[in-house]
Amino acid sequence: MDNHHKEQNEKGKAEQSFVPPRHWIGPEELEASYWSDPQVLEKRGQEFYEKPVEWLEKVDKVDKKGLARREFLTVMGASMAMASFACARRPVHKIIPYVVKPEEITPGVANWYASTCLDCATSCGVLVKTREGRPIKLEGNPDHPLNQGALCTHGQASLLNLYDPDRLKAPLARVRAHGTKKEISWSEVDSMLQPKLRTVASQGGKLRVLSGEIQSDSTRRLIREFLSGFRDAKHVEFEPMNLDEIPESQEVCYGSAAVPHYRFDQAEMIVSLGADFLENWISPVEYARAWSKGRKLENQKASHAKLSKLVCFESMMTVTGANADERFPVRPGDELKIALALANELIVRQKKSRFAQDTAATAILDGYSVEKVASEIGIENGASQLRNLADELWKSRGKSLVVGGGLHSKTKDSLALQIAVNLLNSALENEGVTVDGSQNIGAPHGSFAAFAQLVSDMKSGAVDALIVYRSNPAFTLSSKSLGLEDAIKKVPLVIVVSDREDETGLWADFILPDHHYLENWGDANPRKGLYSLQQPAIAPMYNTRSFQDSLMTWSKTPGLNIAGLSSRAKDWHDYFKIIGKRHTIVSLQAQQLSNSSGKVHCG
Repeated sequence: MDNHHKEQNEKGKAEQSFVPPRHWIGPEELEASYWSDPQVLEKRGQEFYEKPVEWLEKVDKVDKKGLARREFLTVMGASMAMASFACARRPVHKIIPYVVKPEEITPGVANWYASTCLDCATSCGVLVKTREGRPIKLEGNPDHPLNQGALCTHGQASLLNLYDPDRLKAPLARVRAHGTKKEISWSEVDSMLQPKLRTVASQGGKLRVLSGEIQSDSTRRLIREFLSGFRDAKHVEFEPMNLDEIPESQEVCYGSAAVPHYRFDQAEMIVSLGADFLENWISPVEYARAWSKGRKLENQKASHAKLSKLVCFESMMTVTGANADERFPVRPGDELKIALALANELIVRQKKSRFAQDTAATAILDGYSVEKVASEIGIENGASQLRNLADELWKSRGKSLVVGGGLHSKTKDSLALQIAVNLLNSALENEGVTVDGSQNIGAPHGSFAAFAQLVSDMKSGAVDALIVYRSNPAFTLSSKSLGLEDAIKKVPLVIVVSDREDETGLWADFILPDHHYLENWGDANPRKGLYSLQQPAIAPMYNTRSFQDSLMTWSKTPGLNIAGLSSRAKDWHDYFKIIGKRHTIVSLQAQQLSNSSGKVHCG
């Protein structure tokens, strides 16, 4: 008898001797063939018959265009599979005590490290709470002269980015033509990019570095050194949240493009024309603390204490408007009319301030009477309210403050609004008191005009290489705005340095993961005379590399001929230590010689 007939006889005998189980799940278990299947026996022999991973694989393979009844039940069963994840065996991690315990670590006791928050442009000082080497909480540094212990919501939430599962774990190389990508090592990144950069430099190509607003003088110096190896290279900074019209108006009115320091703690009367200084206007943490000082009455001096007054004109409800003593909802753009009406009432009608004899100023303001403006903007009893407000401002001259402009009031007249605000502060004698130009924040290094020029150059094919650092214009602007998508596609080499694969990274050749600011060294110069240091609170969690270290590595490319400090320093930490010492020495010398208010805050 051959083997085939022998197997058939054995199978027939097995079916005849088969006894159906008393308890069964599906009808297939009532057949003898089910129990003779090797795959079934293997699955029934394992600890869990259906593994959660197998359910998820089935869900991924389901046709998204439609579901049959069986497939629907399969997908519904995935919820039970997810619930059973707790039953799955997990890898065993053994907890091993320190052989030699670090001196500064005591299990269960938190350590605090001073650093600087670089998640937003204000660069507040922070204290990082760590447990066994893991940052778990951020608080404001009470010794930092900028925020004095307070911290905004963006700074508090920046810790979540450190543990964000969407962070890039390794460098990515993309093929833009097909959209495919793959992970590569840093050595592969350098071996692929250095020849390309050398070719751009040797052929006189144009290199552009696009970044957000950079507060670090050391990083900005490193970028300049790197760009010196190319014949035509520029650094363009673009921050969509910047109020470019403020330094522009300062340059028009006073000849210096800078953002003055507004002293809300010295102001008894504050008028906001669309400036949400308690939430997102220039330095909200600092301004909120300063403003709150004038809103607290001491019990011992309650009879003599004065409570500052805040009047707000805005186009939508903001934090500042919610805390105002008087709030007037207006249309975007009406803030300029209100500023001119107040100036008209003081200068033209009441003949007050030194501008009353200025024929040019009175001629411009002549058509903005409070009656005319009140009827245009639609405020009830607007003429009398604006007139009373002008009287209050004049009584508080030298102790008043007018601020204007913001994200909600940006129009084509934003620059004119700032000029009108400057006129009011000058007429009210606030300059040098509540508007301090000596402790200015400094003009933004970038502007929208510079970014628009960069997009124009890319569209014309004049840019050979583009490095994007901590900027995502594809998200902040629509893909059709300025023709940004078509412009980037015409750049032969696009490198994006970011912490994640963002919208701009989808158009790049290389996406390089950057350190979180809690994993990196750095500094910030948020205000004239103030330097704040940043130190890491944890070692890099993934295969990331700081933007500064990447520039230093590429600076050593043969043929670039970069003679700066970046070519001699070992790495970014070494470079930063040298620059940091110079900043400290220069600032301390200036403080001793001029007895200025410059401060060096060592994190």
